[in-house]
Amino acid sequence: NLWSLTFGVAVGWASPVILDLEAGKTPVSSEPMSSDEISWLVGGFCGGAAVILPFCDKLAEHLGRKKTGYIMAIPFILSWLLTAFATNYACLLVARIFVGIAGAMCFFLLPIYVSEISGDSIRGQLGSILRVAFNVGLVIGYILGAVLSYEFFAFSALTLPILSLIGFWFLPETPVYLVRKGRLAEAT
Repeated sequence: NLWSLTFGVAVGWASPVILDLEAGKTPVSSEPMSSDEISWLVGGFCGGAAVILPFCDKLAEHLGRKKTGYIMAIPFILSWLLTAFATNYACLLVARIFVGIAGAMCFFLLPIYVSEISGDSIRGQLGSILRVAFNVGLVIGYILGAVLSYEFFAFSALTLPILSLIGFWFLPETPVYLVRKGRLAEAT
């Protein structure tokens, strides 16, 4: 699942970049960041997740799973753009909050989507891909963060939500959502 991989890379970004932030070797600041600032950056995505999570169900039920998936791309894309162009700490903190918003939407929406479009015989296997892809994304984030420059990492990672959005475009709306909305002909 490319969305989950995208979230994994975004979470994994922090680990290798911390050393550069502590040394003041990023475009964000030539001054070293304090351990408190770094802690807020690393944990900042949890705040974003806490803010959006109560609304995820309402979005998915009102707009549908597919449109909610499109919306999920927005905070992912904004997070990487803000990360790439950040010139101060506040900008980078907002980027991390957007990561949390996107991640909460990802971990809320994707299990529902997968369970509603897949057959009984493969539902469990497809559902487990969510966590596997997230962990693979973490490893990719660790590796890319260690070998790529700060800016190149951000721009490279920006391609993931764009590719995810393009791929999601070709997936159907779930039959469960369509039936709930009385669109029975489309649900079959």
